[in-house]
Amino acid sequence: MAGNDVNFEDLYKKVCENNDAEAFNTIKDAAEKGNADALYSLGNCYYVGNGIEKDRTEAVKCYLGAAELGNGPAQFALAVCYYMGDGVKRSFPDYEKWMREAEKKGLVCQGERPRYYI
Repeated sequence: MAGNDVNFEDLYKKVCENNDAEAFNTIKDAAEKGNADALYSLGNCYYVGNGIEKDRTEAVKCYLGAAELGNGPAQFALAVCYYMGDGVKRSFPDYEKWMREAEKKGLVCQGERPRYYI
């Protein structure tokens, strides 16, 4: 599978050494090779500004890419972004779509899902 040749030991070392910029670049390289987990992690970097300037719009782009590759945590994060209108225009249909995908991955139990509609 493309992009799965990430050296996570090296990445972990960079993170532990507080070398956020190098860790970001390692994650970005893996994401560009199609690694869904790295793409989700890259979204998190953009979301909180870890190793790069905070950019919620870029975070959503990364979450979307990872979600489309089947990454459950990215599907959940994307659903929340659509609900909150955080980095993307608020969209309840898109929230529902991605929350359902996250539910299929077992990340959210249908009966326990937050009820965002009032």
